[in-house]
Amino acid sequence: MPILLVGAGVTVAVLRIGIWVPMLVQLAVHLVTLFAACMVCHGEVVRHKPDSRHLTGFYLWVSAGGAAGGAFTGVLAPAVFPDLWELPLALVAACVLAVGIAARTALAPSGLTGNAWRRLARLTMIVYVLGVTGALALHMQIELHGYVRVERGFFGVLRVDEDASPEGKLRRRLKHGRIIHGFQFVDPELARVPTTYYGSTSGVGLGIAHHPRRLAGQPMKLGFVGLGAGTLAAYAVPGDSVRFYEINPDVVALSTGPAPIFTYVRDCLGKVEIALGDARINLEREAPQGFDVLVLDAFSSDSIPAHLLTLEAGRLYLRHLGEDGILAIHISNRHLDLDPVVRGLANALGLVVARIDIDVSADVVWRSDWMLLARKASVLAAPEIQRAASAPPAAGPVYPLWTDTYSNLLHIFRG
Repeated sequence: MPILLVGAGVTVAVLRIGIWVPMLVQLAVHLVTLFAACMVCHGEVVRHKPDSRHLTGFYLWVSAGGAAGGAFTGVLAPAVFPDLWELPLALVAACVLAVGIAARTALAPSGLTGNAWRRLARLTMIVYVLGVTGALALHMQIELHGYVRVERGFFGVLRVDEDASPEGKLRRRLKHGRIIHGFQFVDPELARVPTTYYGSTSGVGLGIAHHPRRLAGQPMKLGFVGLGAGTLAAYAVPGDSVRFYEINPDVVALSTGPAPIFTYVRDCLGKVEIALGDARINLEREAPQGFDVLVLDAFSSDSIPAHLLTLEAGRLYLRHLGEDGILAIHISNRHLDLDPVVRGLANALGLVVARIDIDVSADVVWRSDWMLLARKASVLAAPEIQRAASAPPAAGPVYPLWTDTYSNLLHIFRG
């Protein structure tokens, strides 16, 4: 119980500080607190275990409780709560249970002597739990305050808010979890400017702008895995074809319909298609698309869909890339270094690699890390790409190769 109560307070602090807490600290706090809560709850279940004559009904009720909990978290909570409130509510419930256990023990006949310090301890715990509850309630209120739209679905919580840039320009921002997935200026004159991780100096911006077909003035076929705010549609010119692959229908809804919140897709100068569903499954079912540039940008809130970085997935991408095609992979991540995984994939497929980083965030363009892969070095030979590319690593490292049957996040964990 002491570990649970202390862990609850530390969990509140971690939730409020958010992404700035190191991942190992976050994991330790949440897992230790969860372990303590489970031990308290299971201890109470054992304490209330009846005589063997009634064990059948007892275990039936335990099973019913598990089923009810699954239905609550899997069905009811997503339909009722606008945000991920299950964790705060469960944390408060576990703390209340712990205080109730302590109070019951203190009031038992064996605890009636010398009881002043027990009453003080019980009162202190009650005040502490009320403080934790209030802090969590404030956190829940802050997470919803000031947003023009909040959508909770199977893939998490999407938030859209409006703020002013340092230059005073109004913009709309899309957040998934704690990560901003793009913003768009409201001013019509700036609404088609590619922003955040997708600016003209980013790896994907350089890859599209300096592709041999673009330099030759020929139309291009662009494929984007991950829609976000639709920012990448800004790179299309008349005659281009753009195909987005997006798994989350709530994201698609933000860029489609008669009054979209983000208008990059609506205002795209090329022909736009959106394929709803898992990108890899859709690509497996489609005939070769012949993309000139295929962009992987499906990593939500620093989470990694490992099945998009495997050898089998890489072979699939090559099937859909033209002979001079570029595979652009967005590897910006606070906690995982995806560079070795991408290089391992490139080595296995015989591709050349150029890594392009933007190290300083500005008003419009933010820090980002991209890797461009191509069959031929000539495709990435544009001076602008070569000047921006990082020096290749020293010869000789052995890079990990992920497959559909093997991946290891620990090898690329930043700590």
